[in-house]
Amino acid sequence: MKLFQRACLGKQPQDLISLAPGGGAWHSGYFYAHRWKPALNAANDAGLTKRPRVHDLRHTHASWLIARKVPLPVVQGRLGHESITTTVDRYGHLLESADDEVVAAVEWAMGPEGAVLPGAGDGGWRGSGASRGSLGVSR
Repeated sequence: MKLFQRACLGKQPQDLISLAPGGGAWHSGYFYAHRWKPALNAANDAGLTKRPRVHDLRHTHASWLIARKVPLPVVQGRLGHESITTTVDRYGHLLESADDEVVAAVEWAMGPEGAVLPGAGDGGWRGSGASRGSLGVSR
């Protein structure tokens, strides 16, 4: 991350971060032949058994974001998906089962008045004087 931050110093949002050897944007064919393929060959020589595609980096990035519980609409925007459906269809299987959260929410909803929803910390939702079944909760 620090390497990336250093590369971004003094750059404007429209500026390129990584320039081709002659300056300017990388051309995909040149990048593949002169950077990606030699890197894969070196990795294979060192024991890597797969040959990932450049596009696989996109999926890896999305997977890392989801593993860190970045909300799917943020992942959607990051990947440039027009619809959240595309993001869910492609990466929904990576979401951890929310069973524990569902059980905790139901137990909280059925529990004593004033109980704090587990995992909510100090700013958690607390029951108000109204019935929880009627969405009578206050923050």
